[in-house]
Amino acid sequence: IWCGVVCHLVWCGVLQVTLSGDMTWAGQFHGHSIRLGFAVDKMQTSLAREVVCIHGFHFEFRIERIERLKNDFTLQIERLCPTDPSMTFYTSGERPFAMRRDRPSFYCITAQFLDKGGHRQKSTTGVLKHVFGFKPNNKHSKVLTVGKCRLPLFASFELVFAS
Repeated sequence: IWCGVVCHLVWCGVLQVTLSGDMTWAGQFHGHSIRLGFAVDKMQTSLAREVVCIHGFHFEFRIERIERLKNDFTLQIERLCPTDPSMTFYTSGERPFAMRRDRPSFYCITAQFLDKGGHRQKSTTGVLKHVFGFKPNNKHSKVLTVGKCRLPLFASFELVFAS
């Protein structure tokens, strides 16, 4: 029994990589997505940035404070090309990079915080479909703007590659 399970898992992993990371999720987005979360509790201009490689596709997940507004933040996902200056040697030199120019994906960006009364506030993009590419018009996700936010801010990014 164990051999069959291990072989099945290895075969699914090989199949997923050979299909450029296409994921079957049968409509249950939140249960099958790749998730990355941040808890931000300091007031800075650039709050959180993380470069992640998923099946050879590099993405930057970013939270930034809007300069002119003290308590407003933006959250977004950006697809990175191999020559992007924000890529370190570790993320670009030792990881595979997909040659596929466009990557159809579903994503959801969510931000949560407590207001002055202690009630939980939630802002989300909902599940959106986007084709991430290298051109300026399709390399960024929709920007989620959160206004009048109190820290700590809890943010989650979810991503599924469409097949």
